[in-house]
Amino acid sequence: MIVLASQSPRRKELLAELVPSFQIHPADIDESVVFGEAPEEYVQRMAREKAATVTACFPTDLVIASDTTVVVGQEIFGKPADEADARRMLQKMSGKTHWVHTAVVLQKQEKRREKLVSAQVSFSLLTEQMITEYLKTGEYQDKAGGYGIQGAAKVFVEAIQGDFYTIVGFPVIKRISGGAGKMNLSGRCLCGQVTIELTEVHPQVTACHCSMCQKFHGGPFLALAACSRDQITFTGESLIQRYNSSNWAQR
Repeated sequence: MIVLASQSPRRKELLAELVPSFQIHPADIDESVVFGEAPEEYVQRMAREKAATVTACFPTDLVIASDTTVVVGQEIFGKPADEADARRMLQKMSGKTHWVHTAVVLQKQEKRREKLVSAQVSFSLLTEQMITEYLKTGEYQDKAGGYGIQGAAKVFVEAIQGDFYTIVGFPVIKRISGGAGKMNLSGRCLCGQVTIELTEVHPQVTACHCSMCQKFHGGPFLALAACSRDQITFTGESLIQRYNSSNWAQR
């Protein structure tokens, strides 16, 4: 059995897309920062402690634990204590670029594997009215840094560098050994009849928020990973249809 050591709805939804069934058992641990602890060390320690705590309750099962922290300068932003704390965090991130670190630990008995993935998020300048309206949604609760990029706070974002799901709090990109600084990726359609494999892809992802890309993609931004056609392999390609979505692009 797989046990998810988190009560996060985002992690539950993302894991449900990867495995057919699992059990949820949140870890109750002290999330205080140790004096002098680096942000990367802190988030990894939190994920390890969550995994160890839940493994003690499920000694024969595979436990998946994850923790996310937001960092502005060297200040670690965890989950806000209240609305005032969330406001303080958003004010400090306004017009700046911050780091998001997510650590994931897989543990079964004494065996453990872990991964730390980091991304950068750039916020536009936020007015007090924008912050107040966002806080009214209540989304800031139980989220590192007091915001969720997949929710109403997406309008705050000017750019991201790195994996989007790292910022959400649960990186799900399949990483396999590749060339130096590169990785292999895989994906599929909802029914599973079409799959896609990308080999030796550079991990840097570009996101554009212009109105043309928003219209083209049907979302708040268009994410692009640069690669050549010979790096892409499809199965079920006969099921894929193409049409001209503009004078310069196909979908």
